[in-house]
Amino acid sequence: MRLQLRPRTEVDAGSPRPAPDAAEPGAKAVLPWELTSAAELLSMSREDKARSALAAGLQLPRARVATDEALTALLSPLLDEAVRRQLGVRAAAAEGRFGEAASIERAATRRGRMMQEMQRAVDMGNFVSAASIAQDLRVENNRRMDVTLDEGEYDAMLDQDDWCAACP
Repeated sequence: MRLQLRPRTEVDAGSPRPAPDAAEPGAKAVLPWELTSAAELLSMSREDKARSALAAGLQLPRARVATDEALTALLSPLLDEAVRRQLGVRAAAAEGRFGEAASIERAATRRGRMMQEMQRAVDMGNFVSAASIAQDLRVENNRRMDVTLDEGEYDAMLDQDDWCAACP
């Protein structure tokens, strides 16, 4: 292990040291489970992904192996299941495995389909429909025990019943 020392100069002596995670003033890390789409994740810079991983309590890989793909793989287990599914569809389609991409798409949960419908409504400018879907999606999110887990990976009894989740 190499230890690098930097002697303090008179200029540094009076100035406070910045916090190690405060690279940019006002930069707030988005937690992985708060990302709502694969496009949002893929548009993040490497630094933003690293900041997100640190905020979630993950340990970053060494700098030379901390590529964009490595950071995306690191964040993947903490992503929303619908976002992970979108990433899987994109990866399968990029590698030419269209049958697998279609099967991943067909296996989307009700919540994942609602997120896609809401995004389509927003893209078409139908904001009234998008708001209605967003309200239903909020109920579905509240019903789920953990949105980062795929349905079936945990006991379904941990989710709320539909009638209970819809109550105000």
